[in-house]
Amino acid sequence: MTGLQQLLMALFAPAVQGGPLTIDDAVALGERQAFAIAIQRTRVENTRQGVGAARAGLLPRATAGAVYTRFDQAITSSLGAGQPSFQVSPLEQRTASLGAQLPIDISGALRGTIGVAENQYRASRYTLQAAFNDIRLNIRTAFYNVLRTQASVDVQQRNVELAEAQLRQSRQLFDQQQVARVDVTRFEAQLAQAQFDLAAANNQLGLARTSLNLLLNRPIETEFTAADPGNLPTPPASADQTVTTALTLRPELKAIDAQRQGLRQQRRVTEAGDDPTLSVGVNYGRNFDAAGFGNRENQTTANVTVSWPFFDGGATRYRVRQVRQDEEQARIQMEQQKLTISQEVRNALINLTTARQRLDNAERQVTLAEEVYRLAGIRRDAGEGTYVEVVDAQNQLVQARNGVVNARYDYLTAYSQLQRAVGQDDLAAQTALK
Repeated sequence: MTGLQQLLMALFAPAVQGGPLTIDDAVALGERQAFAIAIQRTRVENTRQGVGAARAGLLPRATAGAVYTRFDQAITSSLGAGQPSFQVSPLEQRTASLGAQLPIDISGALRGTIGVAENQYRASRYTLQAAFNDIRLNIRTAFYNVLRTQASVDVQQRNVELAEAQLRQSRQLFDQQQVARVDVTRFEAQLAQAQFDLAAANNQLGLARTSLNLLLNRPIETEFTAADPGNLPTPPASADQTVTTALTLRPELKAIDAQRQGLRQQRRVTEAGDDPTLSVGVNYGRNFDAAGFGNRENQTTANVTVSWPFFDGGATRYRVRQVRQDEEQARIQMEQQKLTISQEVRNALINLTTARQRLDNAERQVTLAEEVYRLAGIRRDAGEGTYVEVVDAQNQLVQARNGVVNARYDYLTAYSQLQRAVGQDDLAAQTALK
């Protein structure tokens, strides 16, 4: 391979970054380039353009046109026999026109349409905030799953090391004819099982990494090591205060409120459907072939147009009733969303409390399991215990360590769910809200 080929491959090869990744880095990366955020941003831009289109309805409109007409023959006439003929209508005619129209919003319908579009834009921005909350939760959950599987790999690796040490010792004792062959076989089986569990843990770690890479919208094969956040966060003290904060902050409620305001504007616009409309305009026309009678080369006109659809068969009335039902539906959705938020907050607090209790219990179990494993080894070496006791104690120790791992990351996941339920990352700052 030539140097030029190597340079081109380096320039155009996909960048696959690795190295340590903190949870804050992962969240920031997801907020910048996650698919869900990118899609919602396009919706925000869509509604922003809708505001511009609605405002354009109050602005004047200008048109220009040109017409070329060719008749089958020119029309001529004369004043009598022997008199020269003159042209009444030419064989072809070329005209151009310019016009301007300005709507006068006497019913308020056009201004109401602007209000509808503005509230749709507000609702889409609040929905974008909700999408940020959701993606932060999803990324944190996936990140903690990576940490969980990393810790599980460490537990299984320690289990393999313990099994290898036990097997070496049993083989030495077998060579000294102090233990039976069955004891060596038992430790060989224990090591094989530990190696199998380690392979399974590594497989789960690989799957967890690819899931997080997908959420971050980066190459699936990107290698990284997740950095543990350290100390566990402290949960809020008051459930009622936390619910109140969530009802104040959650963007879903703000989005529904903006939708309700937009529907009120839409109802007023619909009610104006049978009101008169008014527009003024001016037009200029030029006839480049103005020969003949009654044809003017230049012509300017002004007009005032009033339209009143005084009878539409009741269609406007029915449309207004439809919008009122949309308003009622939005009101019901608001009440439902408030209850849902309250449930999400309280469920997250319950899960957080339960995970803390499980973690404390799991840590005590690890302490006890380590002591049981130590005593089992002493009893075996003293000839008072069996190798079965050692194997059982080792299995219980692995189970206890995995219990600590699961309880720890269950706690962090529950805390992330609470952050999303409240709509705020810094839960310690909620007491400052009124």
